[in-house]
Amino acid sequence: VVTSASHMPRAMITFADQDLDPIAAPTDFQYPREESASNKPWKQWIPSSGGHGECQKWLYETVATLGQRLGIL
Repeated sequence: VVTSASHMPRAMITFADQDLDPIAAPTDFQYPREESASNKPWKQWIPSSGGHGECQKWLYETVATLGQRLGIL
């Protein structure tokens, strides 16, 4: 399964539910490299439009995973 790292847990469950044995190949990591100039701890506390989008993705994946585990999605 090749998909965004943020979608991987739910994708793996979906494939496993179909009696498949998937191998994860996550992509599109959203974290800066440790040596990157943009990897500053204080920057995580500054609101940004990108941060809003990341919160939205996190909420979507959380609700979708919960729905999947409850069998309603």
